[in-house]
Amino acid sequence: MGRVVVQGAVVTEGRLQQAKVKLDGLPARVLDRDAVVAWMREGHSFLPARGGTVGRALQLVEVDGDWFVRDDHEAEASDALGDLPPV
Repeated sequence: MGRVVVQGAVVTEGRLQQAKVKLDGLPARVLDRDAVVAWMREGHSFLPARGGTVGRALQLVEVDGDWFVRDDHEAEASDALGDLPPV
């Protein structure tokens, strides 16, 4: 599966709205939350980039039948991507 570097994100009230991502050899693009969750469910690794360093992969967690994107691996009902710059 693909290695997707997350260059920025917009999270509003605990919900990911947009993520700016880069795949090797392709220009950066902006994905909405549904696309991010779908790609992660297909097995793509989303790696947050902060200050020029690529971090550990984000985790997709299920809480009460819904999926959430997290950087802290907690099973909480909100998205958490840390201190990524805005899209």
